[in-house]
Amino acid sequence: SDTDVHHLAVTALSPTRALALLRADATPHLQRQISDNAGLAWQAGETSDLALARAPFALTRLQDGRLLLAGHPAGDSATLALWLSADDGVHWQAARTLSQAAEGASDFAFPALLTARDGRVHLIYRERDHGLRHLVFTPAWLRGEAA
Repeated sequence: SDTDVHHLAVTALSPTRALALLRADATPHLQRQISDNAGLAWQAGETSDLALARAPFALTRLQDGRLLLAGHPAGDSATLALWLSADDGVHWQAARTLSQAAEGASDFAFPALLTARDGRVHLIYRERDHGLRHLVFTPAWLRGEAA
């Protein structure tokens, strides 16, 4: 396509099915692409309902099959937030706001997500003046329960 992709995250949905989320200049909404043959070919993209700022984002699949995304809401680089999707990234629901800074003071960047074998989620991101942050939480924490 003619669109420049600025950010990309990929996760496996099954041994042969994968999801790619792309953020391009043309729209703040994430574009979805699916591969049903282990990434050899990708279906034409669809637009999801989630709009993000022009900044890196991260994606992981939880053990229950839902997707978890970390990133900045559109127009708000002072916030690092988490969203959940139960339909392979078509629709997203806000789950948690992790960090908010005073306007112009934030620098939450380069998030990375990993779902460990025990089901806990690891999130690492860079925070200006504080270096790397490593958070570990359970999917229950996303529902407001104990981490």
